[in-house]
Amino acid sequence: MPEENIFDMSAEAFEEKHPEDVKRWKTQAAEKATAVAADAERQRFAALETGFPDHPKFVGEQFKAGSTVDEAKLAFNAVLTAELTAERKARLQAEETAKAAQNAVDFQASDTEKTPEELEKATAGEPKTFMAAIKAYRAEHKDVSAADAIRACSVAYPDLYAKQRRGEV
Repeated sequence: MPEENIFDMSAEAFEEKHPEDVKRWKTQAAEKATAVAADAERQRFAALETGFPDHPKFVGEQFKAGSTVDEAKLAFNAVLTAELTAERKARLQAEETAKAAQNAVDFQASDTEKTPEELEKATAGEPKTFMAAIKAYRAEHKDVSAADAIRACSVAYPDLYAKQRRGEV
Protein backbone atom coordinates (compact mmCIF):
# COMPACT_ATOMS: atom_id res chain seq x y z
CA MET A 1 0.00 0.00 0.00
CA PRO A 2 1.49 3.35 -0.93
CA GLU A 3 2.29 5.75 1.88
CA GLU A 4 -0.28 8.47 2.21
CA ASN A 5 0.74 12.11 1.88
CA ILE A 6 -0.83 14.03 4.77
CA PHE A 7 -0.04 17.37 3.13
CA ASP A 8 -2.47 16.62 0.34
CA MET A 9 -5.33 15.86 2.76
CA SER A 10 -7.94 18.26 4.08
CA ALA A 11 -8.27 18.69 7.84
CA GLU A 12 -11.51 16.72 7.83
CA ALA A 13 -9.95 13.88 5.87
CA PHE A 14 -6.96 13.74 8.23
CA GLU A 15 -9.24 13.72 11.27
CA GLU A 16 -11.28 10.92 9.72
CA LYS A 17 -8.17 8.78 9.17
CA HIS A 18 -6.42 9.66 12.49
CA PRO A 19 -9.15 10.43 15.06
CA GLU A 20 -7.08 9.46 18.13
CA ASP A 21 -4.23 11.78 17.17
CA VAL A 22 -6.57 14.70 16.46
CA LYS A 23 -8.43 14.11 19.72
CA ARG A 24 -5.15 14.03 21.68
CA TRP A 25 -3.92 17.24 20.00
CA LYS A 26 -7.19 19.04 20.68
CA THR A 27 -7.04 17.97 24.34
CA GLN A 28 -3.43 19.12 24.64
CA ALA A 29 -4.24 22.47 23.00
CA ALA A 30 -7.24 22.99 25.28
CA GLU A 31 -5.17 22.16 28.38
CA LYS A 32 -2.40 24.52 27.26
CA ALA A 33 -4.89 27.32 26.52
CA THR A 34 -6.54 26.82 29.92
CA ALA A 35 -3.17 26.93 31.68
CA VAL A 36 -2.13 30.08 29.82
CA ALA A 37 -5.46 31.78 30.58
CA ALA A 38 -5.32 30.79 34.26
CA ASP A 39 -1.76 32.10 34.54
CA ALA A 40 -2.80 35.40 32.92
CA GLU A 41 -5.69 35.74 35.39
CA ARG A 42 -3.36 35.00 38.35
CA GLN A 43 -1.00 37.70 37.09
CA ARG A 44 -3.88 40.18 36.66
CA PHE A 45 -5.11 39.46 40.19
CA ALA A 46 -1.60 39.85 41.62
CA ALA A 47 -1.21 43.17 39.79
CA LEU A 48 -4.52 44.41 41.20
CA GLU A 49 -3.50 43.33 44.72
CA THR A 50 -0.18 45.12 44.35
CA GLY A 51 -1.85 48.26 43.03
CA PHE A 52 -4.48 48.43 45.81
CA PRO A 53 -3.03 46.63 48.85
CA ASP A 54 -5.32 48.29 51.42
CA HIS A 55 -8.55 47.72 49.51
CA PRO A 56 -9.16 43.95 49.14
CA LYS A 57 -12.89 44.37 48.53
CA PHE A 58 -12.16 46.78 45.67
CA VAL A 59 -9.60 44.33 44.24
CA GLY A 60 -12.19 41.55 44.28
CA GLU A 61 -14.79 43.73 42.58
CA GLN A 62 -12.37 44.82 39.88
CA PHE A 63 -11.12 41.28 39.30
CA LYS A 64 -14.69 40.02 38.99
CA ALA A 65 -15.45 42.83 36.53
CA GLY A 66 -12.46 41.80 34.41
CA SER A 67 -10.70 45.17 34.86
CA THR A 68 -7.06 45.79 34.09
CA VAL A 69 -4.93 47.75 36.58
CA ASP A 70 -5.34 50.92 34.50
CA GLU A 71 -9.11 50.51 34.39
CA ALA A 72 -9.13 49.85 38.13
CA LYS A 73 -7.15 53.06 38.73
CA LEU A 74 -9.85 55.03 36.95
CA ALA A 75 -12.55 53.32 39.00
CA PHE A 76 -10.54 53.91 42.18
CA ASN A 77 -10.61 57.65 41.55
CA ALA A 78 -14.38 57.48 41.87
CA VAL A 79 -14.06 55.49 45.10
CA LEU A 80 -11.63 58.03 46.57
CA THR A 81 -13.84 60.93 45.51
CA ALA A 82 -16.80 59.33 47.27
CA GLU A 83 -14.72 58.65 50.42
CA LEU A 84 -13.35 62.19 50.50
CA THR A 85 -16.81 63.66 49.97
CA ALA A 86 -18.18 61.57 52.85
CA GLU A 87 -15.28 62.55 55.12
CA ARG A 88 -15.70 66.22 54.25
CA LYS A 89 -19.42 66.04 54.93
CA ALA A 90 -18.77 64.36 58.30
CA ARG A 91 -16.14 66.97 59.20
CA LEU A 92 -18.46 69.85 58.29
CA GLN A 93 -21.26 68.22 60.28
CA ALA A 94 -18.94 67.88 63.29
CA GLU A 95 -17.86 71.52 62.95
CA GLU A 96 -21.49 72.65 62.77
CA THR A 97 -22.33 70.56 65.84
CA ALA A 98 -19.38 71.99 67.75
CA LYS A 99 -20.34 75.51 66.72
CA ALA A 100 -23.95 74.93 67.79
CA ALA A 101 -22.74 73.60 71.14
CA GLN A 102 -20.49 76.64 71.60
CA ASN A 103 -23.37 78.95 70.69
CA ALA A 104 -25.50 77.23 73.33
CA VAL A 105 -22.75 77.72 75.91
CA ASP A 106 -22.35 81.34 74.87
CA PHE A 107 -26.10 81.86 75.09
CA GLN A 108 -26.18 80.43 78.61
CA ALA A 109 -23.22 82.59 79.55
CA SER A 110 -25.06 85.64 78.28
CA ASP A 111 -27.38 85.36 81.30
CA THR A 112 -24.42 86.30 83.48
CA GLU A 113 -22.92 88.91 81.17
CA LYS A 114 -22.12 92.38 82.37
CA THR A 115 -24.50 95.25 81.93
CA PRO A 116 -23.76 97.69 79.10
CA GLU A 117 -22.27 100.14 81.62
CA GLU A 118 -19.98 97.46 83.09
CA LEU A 119 -18.97 96.32 79.63
CA GLU A 120 -18.18 99.91 78.57
CA LYS A 121 -15.92 100.36 81.61
CA ALA A 122 -14.14 97.05 80.99
CA THR A 123 -13.48 97.78 77.31
CA ALA A 124 -12.86 101.51 77.54
CA GLY A 125 -9.23 101.28 76.35
CA GLU A 126 -9.80 98.68 73.63
CA PRO A 127 -10.18 99.67 69.96
CA LYS A 128 -13.63 99.47 68.41
CA THR A 129 -12.44 98.34 64.94
CA PHE A 130 -9.56 96.34 63.56
CA MET A 131 -8.22 99.36 61.69
CA ALA A 132 -8.26 101.36 64.96
CA ALA A 133 -6.29 98.55 66.59
CA ILE A 134 -3.67 98.67 63.82
CA LYS A 135 -3.43 102.44 64.08
CA ALA A 136 -2.97 102.28 67.86
CA TYR A 137 -0.38 99.52 67.54
CA ARG A 138 1.67 101.48 65.00
CA ALA A 139 1.44 104.59 67.17
CA GLU A 140 2.78 102.64 70.13
CA HIS A 141 5.44 100.79 68.14
CA LYS A 142 7.01 103.38 65.84
CA ASP A 143 9.35 101.13 63.83
CA VAL A 144 6.77 98.50 62.92
CA SER A 145 5.63 97.86 59.36
CA ALA A 146 1.96 97.76 58.46
CA ALA A 147 2.17 94.01 57.77
CA ASP A 148 3.72 93.33 61.19
CA ALA A 149 1.06 95.49 62.85
CA ILE A 150 -1.69 93.55 61.04
CA ARG A 151 -0.19 90.24 62.16
CA ALA A 152 0.15 91.39 65.76
CA CYS A 153 -3.38 92.81 65.88
CA SER A 154 -4.91 89.72 64.26
CA VAL A 155 -3.53 87.71 67.19
CA ALA A 156 -4.39 90.28 69.86
CA TYR A 157 -7.90 91.04 68.52
CA PRO A 158 -9.15 87.94 66.68
CA ASP A 159 -12.79 89.01 66.91
CA LEU A 160 -12.09 92.41 65.31
CA TYR A 161 -9.93 90.72 62.68
CA ALA A 162 -12.75 88.29 61.85
CA LYS A 163 -15.24 91.15 61.51
CA GLN A 164 -12.83 92.99 59.21
CA ARG A 165 -12.41 89.89 57.04
CA ARG A 166 -16.15 89.44 56.78
CA GLY A 167 -16.57 93.12 55.89
CA GLU A 168 -18.70 93.91 58.92
CA VAL A 169 -16.86 97.16 59.73
